[in-house]
Amino acid sequence: MVKGRLKKDDLLYFFSVFIVSFILVLLQAPNHGDHLSPRYLFGVYPSILFFTAILYKVYHDQLQKKVKLLVYGLTIITFLFSVKELYKGILFIKTSDKVVRELTERFRSRKESVLVFGDLALPKNLQTIYFEKRQFYVKPEELQMFLNLSKIPASEILYLTTENIGTCVKGTPICKDAEWMTYGLYRSK
Repeated sequence: MVKGRLKKDDLLYFFSVFIVSFILVLLQAPNHGDHLSPRYLFGVYPSILFFTAILYKVYHDQLQKKVKLLVYGLTIITFLFSVKELYKGILFIKTSDKVVRELTERFRSRKESVLVFGDLALPKNLQTIYFEKRQFYVKPEELQMFLNLSKIPASEILYLTTENIGTCVKGTPICKDAEWMTYGLYRSK
């Protein structure tokens, strides 16, 4: 290999690893539910690592010993940090899956047929019961108007919000459910 220059074989390896890793990562990355990071950028990371390795290989002989040690040290630190973050991510996913499963089962077991949410983030975790219970998004201050216009009896509604709106939703027969206090669940009196 010519020192300080990339060969065509190295570029071919880089682009083949880039394309294959990008496709494999995207096929494995979940594309539904909550997203804490941009899933479609995941394919970039293996290619950056591979391209860095090629550049290091090309310029290896020209680097001083201190710089090589620095590169090795940073690589090890980065690897350990990545493993730690992966572990934390796996624990978070397991915990959140368990909570969503339990919450879904609790909603599924309720007699009320309509779920009304006070904020937009809540319904996305209950997508498995979309066809079992009708679901709406209604701000607390618009709940009375919703009840009037929809003609849905209050006894058929569960109202879920993360907002602290007191014991009852103002102007409605919907009040906080004592058994679900931590979730901010309201039902008819």
